[in-house]
Amino acid sequence: EDEDERERRKAELKIRSAEVPENLVQLFCVVPLKQRIVTLLAFLGSKTTTNDHFKCIVFLNCCDSVEFHSRLIRGARWPQAMVSEVKSSTQGAIVPTNIFQLHGEMPQKDRTEVYKTFCTAGAGILLCTSVAARGLDLPAVDWIVQYDVPQDEDEYIHRIGRTARLGRRGYALLFVMETEKPFIKNLEESGLKLTELSLPSIHEKLCPTRTGHRVNILQNHLEDVVGKHDQMHILATKGFRSFICSYSTFPRHLKNIFHPNKLHLGHLAKSFCLKEPPSKMISAEKMAFKKRKFDADTAKQSGGNDDQNKRRKTSRVSAETLTNREFQLA
Repeated sequence: EDEDERERRKAELKIRSAEVPENLVQLFCVVPLKQRIVTLLAFLGSKTTTNDHFKCIVFLNCCDSVEFHSRLIRGARWPQAMVSEVKSSTQGAIVPTNIFQLHGEMPQKDRTEVYKTFCTAGAGILLCTSVAARGLDLPAVDWIVQYDVPQDEDEYIHRIGRTARLGRRGYALLFVMETEKPFIKNLEESGLKLTELSLPSIHEKLCPTRTGHRVNILQNHLEDVVGKHDQMHILATKGFRSFICSYSTFPRHLKNIFHPNKLHLGHLAKSFCLKEPPSKMISAEKMAFKKRKFDADTAKQSGGNDDQNKRRKTSRVSAETLTNREFQLA
């Protein structure tokens, strides 16, 4: 990126940032990679249990991540060791509200239905990619949570523009890792004003005392329950891989901040509730790919038959049905 291009981009962003309404409170929180999922649940859980009309949009960078997190949040229950210490309704749900999902790989009919339902809902949380950042009128949204950092400063402005509309007060929270903090400086140089929200202030919602211990209990619980559900484990693994891929797609001027080499893969695995080392997952995926290729080559050589093709189709439909099944993570 040459100097002229850099200055032109900064000038355009300053014009855009000036349009951000004053009734929009912008916050950021520095969250360790391995504590991201627990922190998100603690934040959303505290808001939904204290506000029956809480309406929020959570932005993520890839479709696989939306699929995994929406099902996880919808089904997550408090571990038995914490049930007596928290106030929650809906049979111990950590986030007791309606959970919606929206991303570009969904059929247009499903996307339209989700959009209409969320718009008319009195409360709920929409997990989505940036497909919902532009062009959609989503009324009465209280909070924007950018769980994944946007691909650039312009996208940040589009995302936060989904709240504080028509004179309403709105809040926007950006999750960043320690290595991503320079992105905050980029936003501030563009004329945006962000205030830091401390991590302990979110975690204490889990339990006012022994917060660190409770964070570990919840993390271990989530890893246990995801590990017991094969399809949730598959979704988590796909989300893990997609996150790494998305981290390599940032524009040139942000490559010094966002680079896959800066990711601690073990901690990233924990953020997707995965217990096993990433090397084991990657090796397993390679083996599965080789097996699929071998089976495909064998079928091609033998020519196959109608019964074999029928069994493959039935197996695929069964797998899709299982993937779409809702899970109660207790």
